[in-house]
Amino acid sequence: MALSVIIKTTDDAEIKASRDLVTKYFGVVREFPGFGEEDDKEDNEEVPLSHSKTVIERMIAFAEKFNTEEFKPPRPIKKTKSLTEQGVPAWASEFNDSIPLAEKFELLQAADEVQFEGLVELMACSIAKVYVDMDPKVKAATFALSRDYTPEEEAAIRKEETWAEED
Repeated sequence: MALSVIIKTTDDAEIKASRDLVTKYFGVVREFPGFGEEDDKEDNEEVPLSHSKTVIERMIAFAEKFNTEEFKPPRPIKKTKSLTEQGVPAWASEFNDSIPLAEKFELLQAADEVQFEGLVELMACSIAKVYVDMDPKVKAATFALSRDYTPEEEAAIRKEETWAEED
């Protein structure tokens, strides 16, 4: 019978997960004192993680699928191409599409903290894609960017450097 761990979240929830899955994909748990020692493998050992129940549950759901399905890291971001067209498997793309943008940032941070590389790559690619596809004026407004050039100077530069905007 497979051993389990109990993940304690910041919102005081307890989530039961496969010990093998957590050990394999949540690299940080291997650093906990006494965790996983051969003579100390007990069922339902508690593992505290500094994220909410929702984020941890999404990470576990991804890990379960990641453990059984093929996953290749996304290729470099291309404008307007879907994640599937960039080499991301359909199951991972569907997982990604089910998550709101604000939660993707939390998931990226959590995956990075626990050293879950596959999820870090997917979330980073997904977040980058949002900004690659964003209109420059919307980017400037979103990030409160000031202009370095006047509109006339910018038009002259665009006219001179038309190759830079071709995809």
